[in-house]
Amino acid sequence: MDTGRNPDSANGCAAIKKAGRGESAAGIRRPGERSLFQLHPIGHRPEDIHALIMQSIYKEDRREIRHLGCKRFGVQFLLKSVHSHNGLFYFHTETRNRSNVAFRTDFIRFKIVDKKVPKRTAIQERVIDPVRSYNEVLVTEGKSDVRTVYAVPQFTIPDDKLLVIELFEKDGGRHQTIRVENADLVAARQINELKIK
Repeated sequence: MDTGRNPDSANGCAAIKKAGRGESAAGIRRPGERSLFQLHPIGHRPEDIHALIMQSIYKEDRREIRHLGCKRFGVQFLLKSVHSHNGLFYFHTETRNRSNVAFRTDFIRFKIVDKKVPKRTAIQERVIDPVRSYNEVLVTEGKSDVRTVYAVPQFTIPDDKLLVIELFEKDGGRHQTIRVENADLVAARQINELKIK
């Protein structure tokens, strides 16, 4: 019975080609070295590729962006890195709660807004909904940290606009806001290979 899956793919979801580093001529990985794969989507189940990418970003836990964040009322909301692959941005965020009161997340919003709005002018904003999230924890207990990776459809913005990432607290007022310029988006790290430990 033909299932229509590629026998060389991982679980029939994507064609993954060995990159050759850390392998002998027989294709056996040496002990202590991590596997390095190049991604080649075949269209069967791209959501599995996106899940692997988000998991890899989460486990890598690198802070590549150091100038974007918000700190209010003992809660700090950081944008650690931005990656891109196959028409999606991956935003790696961290919520640090240094207060004794738990931070309960109501929702997160990504929106494009005008940098400066003159008086008596209608505010124009466009909301962009995340298509996936990895490790989205709704409660950040006191004196703890939570990291999350969000996948958002890829976009660019003109110089007179910016991306605003808002994290809202449920039944509270400790809302967090990060303002991201277009220069930070176009400098997103391209994902061409997936590292699996």
